[in-house]
Amino acid sequence: MIGAAPAERTRPRLNPPRWHELHEADGTPRRAYAPLLEYLKKLRPSELRVLDERMEATLREMGVTFGTGAQRQPWVCDLLPLIFEAEEWRAISAGVQQRMHAFELFLQDVYGRRRILREGVIIKEQSSGYRDRARCFSISAGRVSRATVAARWW
Repeated sequence: MIGAAPAERTRPRLNPPRWHELHEADGTPRRAYAPLLEYLKKLRPSELRVLDERMEATLREMGVTFGTGAQRQPWVCDLLPLIFEAEEWRAISAGVQQRMHAFELFLQDVYGRRRILREGVIIKEQSSGYRDRARCFSISAGRVSRATVAARWW
């Protein structure tokens, strides 16, 4: 049941309880989700199914997929959005920025000085062929073109 507090479920409680995006540890809805959960509680299961089917149809009509070639699959999206409080979003944003910076440094080295390979951090055989893909990236002023990376890395 949507909006059911963790305590109402039949699964055993974990000690300490895991973080849950919808509920606090005591089972009350998190502040960011409370209005959405109240709205969804008022809907019948058939109305929820219609919303889910509309979202699926919209993604299909827009051609939203993941994977490439024969591995391409429809994108599946949960009907419930992820809602973040400002403090949570700041932490997520800082983490993504830190990881992107590390990725940029990695790419600069692999396609530049190759120190990471010389020192054996990454085995050279594991990276074979990467140099041929270097033209997929645009590195200027120490920054990797994210659009190119996202479009061509894999």
